[in-house]
Amino acid sequence: MRLNGWQRIGIVASALWALTSPLWGIRLGMEEADYAKVALSDCLAEHGNSDACWQTFHKDLATGFYIHWVFVGLAAFVPIILGWVGAYITVKIVRWIRRGFIA
Repeated sequence: MRLNGWQRIGIVASALWALTSPLWGIRLGMEEADYAKVALSDCLAEHGNSDACWQTFHKDLATGFYIHWVFVGLAAFVPIILGWVGAYITVKIVRWIRRGFIA
């Protein structure tokens, strides 16, 4: 199967997106880790050096890292999937409209 120019552009754009978009996901995910740090400093200011504060911090940090990787995955792959499906639908619609003018 031979790829046309638009398909090749789509493949290159998808690869560039997959390589660069995780940076945006990393930024969003790190905001969750920042929340854990702020919550820890507030807890320590209120309760002193408490084990409960540190346990909560570690739980919040683990949740933040999980959300971080979810954002990275979503930022990298969901737009690629939506872009290819959208392009496919657009091509089908344009071809359908053209057939209406030719017939």
